[in-house]
Amino acid sequence: MRRRSHFVTVIDNTWKVSIGFILYILLQFVFGSDENEEGLISFVNRNYIYFILAITGIFLLIFITQLISWLLTWFYIDETSVNLEKRGLFKRKLTIPLDKVSTVDIGKNILGHLTGTSRVKIDSGSVNKYKRFAEISLIFDDKSAKELRHMLLNKKTPEIHLYAEYKMSLSDFVKYGILERKIIPYILSLLFLVPIVIEIIGNNKFNYLVGKLDIIDYKQLSPSVIIQSVSLLLIYILIINIYSIIKIAVKYYNFSLRKEENTLIVEYGLFNKKVYSLPLNKIRALTFSQNFLCQLTGYSVIKAVCAGLGDEKKEEALLFPFASKMLKDDIIANLMPHMMYDNTLYKVPAKGVRYFFFIPMIMLFIIVSITITASLILDFYPVFFIFGAVLITILSILNCIMEWKNTGFYYTSSGLRAVNGSFMKYEYRITMSSIQSIKTGGHIFKRRRGICSYRIAYYAGSIELYLRNLDSCHFDLLADMLDKDIISFE
Repeated sequence: MRRRSHFVTVIDNTWKVSIGFILYILLQFVFGSDENEEGLISFVNRNYIYFILAITGIFLLIFITQLISWLLTWFYIDETSVNLEKRGLFKRKLTIPLDKVSTVDIGKNILGHLTGTSRVKIDSGSVNKYKRFAEISLIFDDKSAKELRHMLLNKKTPEIHLYAEYKMSLSDFVKYGILERKIIPYILSLLFLVPIVIEIIGNNKFNYLVGKLDIIDYKQLSPSVIIQSVSLLLIYILIINIYSIIKIAVKYYNFSLRKEENTLIVEYGLFNKKVYSLPLNKIRALTFSQNFLCQLTGYSVIKAVCAGLGDEKKEEALLFPFASKMLKDDIIANLMPHMMYDNTLYKVPAKGVRYFFFIPMIMLFIIVSITITASLILDFYPVFFIFGAVLITILSILNCIMEWKNTGFYYTSSGLRAVNGSFMKYEYRITMSSIQSIKTGGHIFKRRRGICSYRIAYYAGSIELYLRNLDSCHFDLLADMLDKDIISFE
């Protein structure tokens, strides 16, 4: 049966096209006028009627264009495929075979909440020459959207058996809001300490600090300045963390991960609700990411690499946004047991450790030496440059140590588990059948010592995993396992 999408499609598309024009007009109002030349504001003041008519005419033109496009677009499903057909002077048709449908996702924005509609996105794992995935994205009423998703995903298995369901608690929102990355806000928080610095060295000496540490008089520091500055610092940190918690709670409101037959269903969101499905036989790999604080506390973000989902900007196949180690293992064991690999890792051998430090330390030494020498010669705030050089050196050494400690992998005939990263740590679990190629590289000194770096391409070669300074003896074993290709999905 042929049908059009919901009429809300016209309103939604009109708004998306118009928003750029509206923002341009607003920017012109703010920055368009000048003392020496006539701006948009003065023009509008003299011709406001024509201005309003012009804006209205442009908006109506966009609306009519979207209305005509909506009237000429038809959607239908036959026995073998899902079809989107656009008629008119230039007829276009997109067809996705039913057995190639990767995911059927349901999303809801504020307009969807007001009108009772949802956007249905049907993805295919096929890729064209521009590395774009074939997809159909249309708006239907909530009931039709759910029926369409159920029909496409459960055509061969109409009975639904529920497995364990995983949700986020209030404590998860609080922990995630505190532990998520907020580097820039924390750096800005140091500005609250400036009054203390000024109070210590005096207003007249603040701009004269050129390395003479004896000008600092700590007796000038009053308790009130310390209390005020530290209080403002604590209030600022409290506010950004409260904001972060609220943002996380709104984004992942009522988060749910569950399994229906051979499909994972993820649902979350308050104002911008998202519901998407991940067929198990389309999941190529799992990724677990941890920032520095999450590495210390054992929490991680779980994502899936799935055909048809995650190919657009800001689109991600999120499985669980904040999982402890115990919860992570439980999710994999219950929902994806075929990706339960041994926790053992082949780590960097002792002969490969030096290569994590050698080149970075040489580059750091050159940069720091030039910077400090220049500041001393020019007598330009050498204390600040020396302090910055020490801080950068400590961070660089810590980065090298963490990358060395975090690098490793383990493989069996069923799949590969790999870990890399430094301040941002990543773990990968990849089915062996999804690995497309394995490359090794390294300069002559590495090769003589039996050390190499691995580049492992998976998911049609569009994603690469890079592991540095590991033993080269693993390459032949991995190559043999790839040749066997014994992996299959249930």
